[in-house]
Amino acid sequence: MSFIQLDVNSLSARENAYQTLSISLTQPQSLMPPDALLPIQLPADLDLTREVVIFGAAPLWLHGRLISLCRSAPWIGCYTFRDNEIVVVQSWVTEPAVGDSIPVHLNQIPCPAILIGGPPNSGKSIFLNILRKALLQQQSPPYSVFLYHASWDSEGNWIYSLSDSSSQMNTNEYHIHENPETARLIHNYYQSHAKAVQNLRQITEYLLVDAGGLPLPEKQPLLESCTDYIIISHLTKEIDELHRFYSPYLNPLIVIHSVLEPTQRILQTEPFLEIISGPWSGQSEIEVPECVLEEIQKKIL
Repeated sequence: MSFIQLDVNSLSARENAYQTLSISLTQPQSLMPPDALLPIQLPADLDLTREVVIFGAAPLWLHGRLISLCRSAPWIGCYTFRDNEIVVVQSWVTEPAVGDSIPVHLNQIPCPAILIGGPPNSGKSIFLNILRKALLQQQSPPYSVFLYHASWDSEGNWIYSLSDSSSQMNTNEYHIHENPETARLIHNYYQSHAKAVQNLRQITEYLLVDAGGLPLPEKQPLLESCTDYIIISHLTKEIDELHRFYSPYLNPLIVIHSVLEPTQRILQTEPFLEIISGPWSGQSEIEVPECVLEEIQKKIL
């Protein structure tokens, strides 16, 4: 099982957009063993002929391993959330030098944060992963897109590169809320995720937030940190319940009725986009409907 997911994004600082190697820990409830380093491979789209900025909270030994793997890059930096800057930790060039710090540009207006929710077996995780990739391909140069998992029942994007993603998800699923020893920590859990969403809205252009499917009251801080919501569900009654839960805090953006048959049909465009679409499964080659991409792009234009 992989504990580590790596993605390539960008981060704006000074007059430049710096290449960012983003870390996501896919099993945050588990103690990561040292042998998790063995299968690490850098993303194919990471360009080692230019700078690499390591982004994300992870053990120091993991940062050290990534620095070693990226050692041929002209320079390597680490982004610090606390100081909102890039600190150069290795350099083969005159500027920047080791120890230099590069302030990161904060968005004058925080970017939209689109929360995505839906009940199990609706294809939400598959949809999110395909949507993230589609948004990255929409612009030249591409917008920075972050998919933030704020749910204990979500998977890292790494799992969708496996040949049997569905069985892997079922086998390795872990629900923190079902453990009575950790249930009391759920409020702080979502407070922490809400703060992370607020920070990410300051430094990226697209922020997608995976909120799981359960309408728990403890999620209120997370809802208050986002701006819009998308529902994907194979159950109509769950759509109505999620509308009631999200709408006091967020603007409805898109509702997707998830189906198993190959279908793309628009039901309405106002006051929000509502479509029937599917199948959202690991074996399908479905693409994100163009109307969905257009609706999301309106949020940052």
